[in-house]
Amino acid sequence: MTAGAAKIPHPCIVNTRMRVSYVVDLYQQYVEEGMTDEKAFAQVCSDYDTQYSCEELSAAMDYWRDNPEEIQREILQDHAMSSALEMQQRSLEALYRRK
Repeated sequence: MTAGAAKIPHPCIVNTRMRVSYVVDLYQQYVEEGMTDEKAFAQVCSDYDTQYSCEELSAAMDYWRDNPEEIQREILQDHAMSSALEMQQRSLEALYRRK
């Protein structure tokens, strides 16, 4: 269940590059928006229905439940990287506006 670019392993849906942390992060966003656990998972299944089966997504969620610290750490690292890239983008845009 692991794969990753740049030789960095990440838990993924079997035979895909879809990281468990991406599935869980989307699920958690729906829960934070007020959806029940069941509705949030159903929405994730709907969002990915052309790419992954609900069984594959359920297996990803089971992996998260068995390894919550690992997956939460990946989610936090992804959010930190995203924030850093957004800050860099804003800095570059400000620099280009001055020219």
